[in-house]
Amino acid sequence: MGDASQVKLDSVDNRDARTLTLRERVKAAAIDSALNPAWGNTATKVSSIQVPAGTYIYEGAAAAQSTQIGSVMGGGSQVYIPKVDPGWLVR
Repeated sequence: MGDASQVKLDSVDNRDARTLTLRERVKAAAIDSALNPAWGNTATKVSSIQVPAGTYIYEGAAAAQSTQIGSVMGGGSQVYIPKVDPGWLVR
C-alpha cells in the first residue's frame, strides 16, 4: 500500500475509498464504470474468474455515457475478455 498521497479517492465525494459504506462503494463503482441506469446493471453482484495464461485481455478507462437525464462520469478501469469460459468462475 502506498502513502497517503497515493490513496485512490472515490467518485462519490472524493473521500478515501476505504472509508466508504458498501452502498457508497457500489455507487462509486457504477459512476467510475459509467453504468447507465437504463441498462439495468446495478453493480450489486460480483464474480471472480481465473483467466488462463495466454488469454487476450483488453483493458482501458471507461468512457463517459450519456443518459436521459445527463451523463455518467466514467474514468474507472474496465476489462474486456472476448470469450469467457463459465469454467473459469472461482467458487
